[in-house]
Amino acid sequence: MNRQSLAMAALLCASFMDVMDTMITNVALPSIQADLGASPVELEWTIAGYMIAFATTLLLGGRLGDRFDRRNLFALSLLGFVLASLGATLAWSGASLVGFRIIQGAMAGLMIPQVLTYVQVFYPPEKRAPLYAAIGSMSVLGTVVGQLLGGWLVTVDAFGIGWRSIFLINVPVGLIALAVAFICLPRTVSGHRDRLDVAGAVLSGGAIFLFVFALTTGHQNRWAWWIWVLMGVAVVLLGAFVSLERRLTRSGGASLVSTELFRVRSFSASALVQLLFAFGSGSYAMVLGFYLQQTVGLSPLAFGLILLPVSLGAMAGSAIAVPLSKRHGAGLVVAGGLVQSAAFMWVRLVLETRWPLNSWALVPPMALAGVGLIFVAMPLVDIALRGVAPDLAGTASGVLNTVQQTGSALGIAAAGGLYFALEESSGSLVAELGALWVPVACFVLTAVAAFVSLGLVGRHLPRSGQGTFGSESNAFPSDHGAEATAHLEVMREFR
Repeated sequence: MNRQSLAMAALLCASFMDVMDTMITNVALPSIQADLGASPVELEWTIAGYMIAFATTLLLGGRLGDRFDRRNLFALSLLGFVLASLGATLAWSGASLVGFRIIQGAMAGLMIPQVLTYVQVFYPPEKRAPLYAAIGSMSVLGTVVGQLLGGWLVTVDAFGIGWRSIFLINVPVGLIALAVAFICLPRTVSGHRDRLDVAGAVLSGGAIFLFVFALTTGHQNRWAWWIWVLMGVAVVLLGAFVSLERRLTRSGGASLVSTELFRVRSFSASALVQLLFAFGSGSYAMVLGFYLQQTVGLSPLAFGLILLPVSLGAMAGSAIAVPLSKRHGAGLVVAGGLVQSAAFMWVRLVLETRWPLNSWALVPPMALAGVGLIFVAMPLVDIALRGVAPDLAGTASGVLNTVQQTGSALGIAAAGGLYFALEESSGSLVAELGALWVPVACFVLTAVAAFVSLGLVGRHLPRSGQGTFGSESNAFPSDHGAEATAHLEVMREFR
């Protein structure tokens, strides 16, 4: 395996660990409660704390990657993630576990934007599609492995330390990835280092924190009045952030998110599609998992096996998506939204007509959902970043990841709220069938938005391997001067 492949393996490993760690804790909550005497609030924050810290630091992570050496930032944040995992392994109380989980999430938020950025900056366009497919597949696989591995480790007590093994496993894997990153990832040093937009970081972080916190804890607090107040304050902070960034961009100041980014029509259109796509993706796993485990009686391990076809379908679909995306990227996104919508209509039909439920009947529609997922995710990232200048690549990655996290939180809140409202009045099956309309509708809207918005900008998009980033000689826009030259020199070293 050459240096370039090893570097990509380290990046994929980091992405995989982040997604896996989001899911793996779910299956261990009863054991954590029994061992540490954790309260329900502490158990809730073991999950929510990670997600909120992750979402809050994504934009900052993207901008820091553009401003400083990406390799060092990636390595330091990965080291922080590993140390926080070790801390979670050694946690002595529910509160200490929550603290380490928040640090884990924050480190992941600084680390993950660098993954997409490295693909955008250091690979020519004709090589990006398979890598985006690999990142998408790792994300899906991490979701499934989190359920399966967590269930297995807790059930068999593999290392004799109970639930603590779900965090300990990050330590050796993370250290190996860290060593590979230091050896194989090239350094990127910006030609200029503007003053960091501290006010923008505070405003955006506060807005995202309050909004995601309200969404992830709203149901448990029965959507009390103060939840809505927090959402209102988040909107005010977001408005102040947008106003500040516009002013800084116009004056040539150092903005956290340059508003010039949203002048790239392919990026702004893709961000809208990403929001709808993440909304649908976030909505189905939670309600499906709750119904199948609480009502049908499946174990966490069995539920993980039901999700496995999604990952397998995504991997199989990538073989089709990679060649098709080169010519039909926007069309593939439209097709993917419709395929996922059809898949969850099929899931609804299985749940409605098969009783007692035969879990094998869910395998074909879940595999089809995986095919639809990769049809959307892989070309969408390529379309979003294709017209983005390299000095904004980290910021663009942070924005896309923030949109994804926000959309996922919205989906969980919407589908979960509908599920529990219907369950109280009509029973769990009616609640599940009703809640599954949320992903079905969202994936249809994803297809419609892709058809309209990406179709409108499609004529202005260079094909993969052509246009603005078509070759090494014109791999970056000419107006980036010395910084572009520096990036090209690193690309030559990397290859």
